[in-house]
This record gives sequence, structure tokens and C-alpha cells, in this order.
Amino acid sequence: MFFKRKKSQENEEYIALSEGQLMWRQFLKHRVAVIASIILIFLYSVVIFANFFAPYGMLTSHNFHLYAPPQITKINFFDKEGNFHIRPFIYRQVAARDPKTLRFVYEDDLKQKDFIHFFVHGEEYTMLGFIKSDIHLFGVGEGKLFLLGTDIIGRDLLTRIIFGGRVSLSIGMIGVIILVIIGTIVGTISGYFGGWIDNILQRIIEIIRIIPQVALWMALAAIIPKEWPSTYVYLGIVIIFGMISWAGLARELRGKVLAIRRSDFIYAAEITGASTSRIIVKHIIPNVLSHIIVIATLSIPIMIIGEAPGQKEDELGKPFVGDAGSLLNRMLKAINIEREKVYITNVVNYRPPNNRKPEISEINRYSKYLKEHISIINPKILILIKKEVKNDIKIIFL
Repeated sequence: MFFKRKKSQENEEYIALSEGQLMWRQFLKHRVAVIASIILIFLYSVVIFANFFAPYGMLTSHNFHLYAPPQITKINFFDKEGNFHIRPFIYRQVAARDPKTLRFVYEDDLKQKDFIHFFVHGEEYTMLGFIKSDIHLFGVGEGKLFLLGTDIIGRDLLTRIIFGGRVSLSIGMIGVIILVIIGTIVGTISGYFGGWIDNILQRIIEIIRIIPQVALWMALAAIIPKEWPSTYVYLGIVIIFGMISWAGLARELRGKVLAIRRSDFIYAAEITGASTSRIIVKHIIPNVLSHIIVIATLSIPIMIIGEAPGQKEDELGKPFVGDAGSLLNRMLKAINIEREKVYITNVVNYRPPNNRKPEISEINRYSKYLKEHISIINPKILILIKKEVKNDIKIIFL
């Protein structure tokens, strides 16, 4: 009786939760998603506060430490006499020129220890445009610390990686944000209102989707000023493509919204007098948010594995080009996936006699080639067309 009452209370609490609370609960149950989110938050925190996490300035050069080797493997807790130190240290790196090659060679001075401290004073910087400080996460006293070494002009590579991460993580995010905002707005409006609004928006989407990618790249190369630095050029291209790539997301969301539009809870909200904006924001967007998140991620490589070539495939030397290929093309088009972005192969690379099913011995003979294909493509989704495949390849059925 106690367990039934407890289960009833849990069901009541579950029903009372909002869409956002349900999504948060499901998210916390997914360990991989939680770990990945923590890693992303850490990476973005590092690049946002790069001045604090980096031991030196982005352009700071150390003239007597050109091509210095990494010191991350030389962090010690025990000195040469065998004494233990609670605080980690490195032996000071001393540079000298090789008399034959005139290159810098580095040796450790075992008489000088540079202890690694946290929250040390170093070069002054202005973080986020208004925070002035000289505190760095870690560093040493009088010596130098190059965990990943230095480049040809003596700049710390770890510092360069941290500052370079700003471009890699922030600029890509800009394109995704633009894509999601425009695609969500257009797709939701098109699916919810329908009628002439839907017709106009869908025609605009079709025009955008037929723009050839190669021609677009050529046009961008001609429009962007040559005197722009590489960061600005990359940013401009990402913004333009973000403003063009939203069409696919908008079309998919339109289909989702059309299905949700006919739901009972939407009719109930309209009867109670809820405004259109409230229905879209409170009821429709939360129900398509999971789909938006998936589309906003990087494109997922897909690999389709067939059983064996048919007559048409065997003649042309290509997989899925006959009747099966036509059906596959329609299936991919229905879920808005271009065939050129899908890698297609077969378990057996030749047509068996009388178009029979491949035997186990034939499958085993060609399994190593199939494994090699999978390792090269490294797909996220693996689709098996037939079912009689019994080998040690891991297959996901969709």
C-alpha cells in the first residue's frame, strides 16, 4: 500500500511539471550529456576569461626561449636528492646555442627550482574590455613556465591555444545562433498560421535552398574586402552562411508545428483566450525545442549498409541505383537529407549468383573491408537495409 501511494505521488508530481522541468529532469538522467555540458562550460569559460587562464599575453615573446620544449612532463614533486615537496616545481630551463647548428638547446639547471603557484601576479591585462588585473591562474616566480613549449619567436603555445580557442568556439557559435533564431521564427510562423503566409515563406525557402554552394563561395570571395584580417573574413562567411542555412531548419520545424497545431492542448489554450504569442512561446516552442537542439548541432555523418549489389548496381558499379536506389532517394528526401551527404556501401561487393542472399562465408570474407569503411567514415548513424547479417560489426537498426 505504501509503495502504491508513493508511486501515485510521483505520478502527480510528474504531471504537474512544465515542459522545461521535464526536459531538465531527462537531461540530468543522461550522464553523457551532463559530462559533455560540463566540458563545454569549462571550455567556454577558459576562452572567455583567457587573459586570466593564460600564463602570458597573446603576443608576448620570450627572446631567449625560441622553440623551447614542453615542460608539462617535467613537473616534479621530488627533487634530485629525493626530498618530497607539496608544491609542484620545475627545474629552471637554461638556453644555450649549439656551436655547430647555432640553434638554441635547453637544459635543466638542477640547482634552481621554480615552484608553481596559483593566482600569481604577472602581465597586466584588460578582460572583457573593462576588468583590469594582473592576476593569472598559475605561474612561477622569476623563471619561465612553458607547459606546451614555445613557437619560433618565443610565444607560449598554451597561451596561443587558449586565445585561439576564442575564434574557434565563438565564431562557430555565431553562425548556429543566427541559424536557430531565423529558422525557428520562420518555421514556427509558417506552420502555425498556414495559408498565404505559409505559401510565401515556403517559396522563399525554396529559392534559398537552390542557391549553388560553389557559386555562393565564389560570390563571397569577391565581395569580402581583401584587406580584412583572416578573423573578420571567417566571421563574415559564417554570418552569411548562418543567414542562408536556416532554410532547412525552418522547413523541418514547419512540419513539426503543423502536427502540434492540431493537438488538443493547443485548442484548449485558444479556447481559454491565450494570445498567439503565448501559445507559440509557451506551448509550441517547448515541444519542438529538442528538434531544434538536434538540428543546431554539427551535421551527423550517416552510413547505410546494404546486403549485396543488385543487377543494376552490379552493371554500374554503384550501390543503390536501381529501384531500391529510387526508393532510398525518396526516403532521404522525406527526412530532408541529401544523398551526397550519406555514404552507401554493401556487405558484399559483388552480386551473388542468381541474385541470392550472401552466405555467411561471403560475409566473413568481406567483413574486414566493411570494417575499414566504417573506421574511415566514422559514422554517427549506421543503417542496415537487410537483416541477415551476422558478424562482429556493431550495427544500429533504425
